Amino acid sequence: MPSSALDIPVWERPAPTSEQLEYAELARIDLSKWPARKEELVSDLRHAVTEVGFWFVENTGISDEEVIRQHSIGNAFLDTSLDEKRKYPCDFARGNFFGFREGFRIMGDSGVKDNSEALCLPKITPSMTHEFPDFDHLEPFKPEIEAFQRKVHARVLDPLLRLLALMLELPEEYFAAAHAWERPTEDHLRYMRYIPNSKEVDEKLKDKAYLNGHTDFGILTLLFSQVVQGLQILSPDNRWLHVPYIPNTIVVNTADILSFATGGYLKSTIHRVVRPPEDQAHVQRMGLFYFSRAAHDWKTGVVAPSPVLERLGLYKATEQPAEPVSGLAGIAQAVRLQEALGKHVDFTVFERDSDVGGVWRDSTWPGTAVDVPIHLYCLYSHLNPSFSSKWAGRDEVLAYWKRIVTRHSLQDRFVFETEFIASRWDATTQTHTVTFRRVKTGETFEVVTDILVAATGALNKPIIPNVPGRDKFEGLQWHSSRWNNEVDLKGKRLAVVGNGSSGIQVIPNIVDIEGIHITQFIRSPGYFRPKVNFEYSFLQRLLFRIPGVLRLYRWKIYLEYDRNILSRGTGTWTSDLRERMTTNTVAYMKRELPEKYHDTLIPKYPMHCKRVAYDAGWLASLNRPNVELIADPIVAVDETGIITKSGRHVEVDCIAWATGFEVSETGVGLNKGVYGEDGRELREVWKEREGAYGYLGVAVPGVPNYFAVLGPNAISQSWGWTLGHNTELIARIIRGIYDQRLSSIVVKPEVMDAYNEYLGTRLEHTSLASPQCGTSWYKDPDTNKIVAPAPWGATELWTRARKIRWEDFLARRFPSPGSADDKPYIVELTSARTWTPWGLFVDWLAARLQKWLVRLMVEVEPGREEGLGRLPPGDPAAAKAVKA
Repeated sequence: MPSSALDIPVWERPAPTSEQLEYAELARIDLSKWPARKEELVSDLRHAVTEVGFWFVENTGISDEEVIRQHSIGNAFLDTSLDEKRKYPCDFARGNFFGFREGFRIMGDSGVKDNSEALCLPKITPSMTHEFPDFDHLEPFKPEIEAFQRKVHARVLDPLLRLLALMLELPEEYFAAAHAWERPTEDHLRYMRYIPNSKEVDEKLKDKAYLNGHTDFGILTLLFSQVVQGLQILSPDNRWLHVPYIPNTIVVNTADILSFATGGYLKSTIHRVVRPPEDQAHVQRMGLFYFSRAAHDWKTGVVAPSPVLERLGLYKATEQPAEPVSGLAGIAQAVRLQEALGKHVDFTVFERDSDVGGVWRDSTWPGTAVDVPIHLYCLYSHLNPSFSSKWAGRDEVLAYWKRIVTRHSLQDRFVFETEFIASRWDATTQTHTVTFRRVKTGETFEVVTDILVAATGALNKPIIPNVPGRDKFEGLQWHSSRWNNEVDLKGKRLAVVGNGSSGIQVIPNIVDIEGIHITQFIRSPGYFRPKVNFEYSFLQRLLFRIPGVLRLYRWKIYLEYDRNILSRGTGTWTSDLRERMTTNTVAYMKRELPEKYHDTLIPKYPMHCKRVAYDAGWLASLNRPNVELIADPIVAVDETGIITKSGRHVEVDCIAWATGFEVSETGVGLNKGVYGEDGRELREVWKEREGAYGYLGVAVPGVPNYFAVLGPNAISQSWGWTLGHNTELIARIIRGIYDQRLSSIVVKPEVMDAYNEYLGTRLEHTSLASPQCGTSWYKDPDTNKIVAPAPWGATELWTRARKIRWEDFLARRFPSPGSADDKPYIVELTSARTWTPWGLFVDWLAARLQKWLVRLMVEVEPGREEGLGRLPPGDPAAAKAVKA
């Protein structure tokens, strides 16, 4: 194709498929109504952007001839030789997507090479012209490309951004002005095509997917409607549905940054690309996209000050949360690193807020307290004999962690009000380049580090479900973890949605407010054990100060809670143990509950396959005349209340959403924005294996020198115990890296696979895998894979990680100074004396002692549970029904 030739082959649109496919029903937004009928367009758009995340726009003023011409320009370039196209590569090392991207990845474990290729061109503006690749072939078409880009921006993107602002009751130009054409953004036009594979090749791919499920990370994505089928979206009921071909339309979807800017109100929907139907599988699938990306100075993660979002509890004028990099886990890891490394190695802890404390700083609902005994929640190296009660409240817990920071002089290690954006591994320098954003100013900056630790927890990103009509509610609403303490609940009708830890702690602490009426909506039953709290006497606290006494007391609690984990097993004695625990728990629930709620709240699934909560008066409060429990699913919210599936309308003044947290991004280790040695994002790697997976709960695949305090399948027994164990393990690994002068380590792929195969087998033999269990936060929401808990008890985990198996890691080291070659080389590691007779004996003895003590506790006091020893005998029939 000569550089001066503008006469290029005309791209021909393939024929539509004749196969019967299952299509998504998407809204069609008619932009010929803009700007005269804005209110009508806002109404048309609302459901599409909040519930579906995908929609069509039509009557944009962009002709089909213009679209065909752009397809022809892109196709002509992609038809040139690979050697020619490779002259203009995307500079991924610089985070730059402008240029040619060839298919180079091997997709999953299939052995099949990526069959897509793409050309990405930045918008041609004075601020971005320097990013336009120096393409001889495309230079003659530059004016056409610029004119088309400008038209798409003016006729489609700008009106949509203005409509979204109006929908949120923001100034019309709120989004549009920030992403005006002249401003520097990463907007780009993308010409992309998929080369046909044989059916035999595509059969090797999981679900025949060319591009696995993902969301886009910009503002909006525009796809000029694709005639060759393959694009599928994940529907709200978890079905993959095809996006239909509608001539002369553009498919639009919301991307992540816009979703973040609205607290998740605007939906960024998972989608994928699969093999086309057989009558189209032989043709190239050519696509034309316009990707709108955030302006360079856009404050990502800062929720827009929308009255709609404020009414929904997604925005507070005094609070701008950002994704955390540390909380309690950050404090614990800092302590361990300081103990292991002393002052020889520098480290910094980045924290999103202005102070330490994590979930205990943020959570202020009435009755906030630990849901495991406080001495088990503490770090075992920092026991506190002064706690006032067995189940300490928020203020004591927060003060405990702040004292640790002061005691170890960690204040100078923290950089506050910073938000993690992304990290990229550089194999040449053997370092991570981590991008952060300052929460107050929006300024971004980079830090280069040898080692990156994700000390993120699971309880930092509240979820409020996108119930239709929620934005119309005229009363106040909030998430339980961000309790609105300014509201006087006297005489109010309050709806509490959910019966997890916060939902059951709140109600007993507000039920006596004068004139309050509480309606609690629940989705599923659960097991609730008594939370028998008591204050420690002065004498008890004095005894705890005697060396060894508090450790023995903590060890007793440790055994009781490890028994819970062991009772998940499906062996004879563990099943018997679970049956006894179930019998007593059901007996307690029947004693406390009104009889009318027995069938509603007592589960039919095995105990411990979901998290067991501790009841501090919630069950008894359901006997009160001003408390009502409703198990009818919520289907909508209107101006005055909540509508259930049966059609019942419950009028309320306020709604408290006790609906949990988003755990997929940080709850199993930070994975969004973490890029490993092959340039791939960790969350995409995990998606190919149907969910998160790692090694010993702290290491992940393909990302060297990266560790997660609460990684995949890390949780054993309790958060507090796991926190102490994993931070110590990570500190020992990091100490080993420096002691052995290594530049990097990463778990060997074969070791990672073998470990997870064994872990999966163990999980299958627990009640966690029971088909009766359904969904829970223990599992990946898309695949139902168990990703949070470990299958073994705390003692077994301790013996597994007591000695680090260095041979399980692929290690690299830089040559000595002065060597001719400065590239890192692979080092074969061995664990000196990985075992000794004494070490094996200690491991064996610990496991046997634990099992013996647990059995002894059950046999000496049959049926006794935490706080259940004084209860009358349970109903054995209840446990047998559950076991069945």
